[in-house]
Amino acid sequence: MAASDQTELLTERLLLRSFRADDAADIERLAGEREIAANTATELGYWIGKPYWGRGYASEAARAVLFLG
Repeated sequence: MAASDQTELLTERLLLRSFRADDAADIERLAGEREIAANTATELGYWIGKPYWGRGYASEAARAVLFLG
């Protein structure tokens, strides 16, 4: 599937999309924190960087994914 064919979900505060090569440095920095490994949710297959915890981003993203079906 070409990158231009991939679905992007836009919410009030988020753009949900597939990872891109230029995301690598941020992913390495955020996913490397011990708390991330201890709190990874596998049911939806997501994780969120610790600086973004408690802001409702994961709930907002989950609602958008469920709405998409």
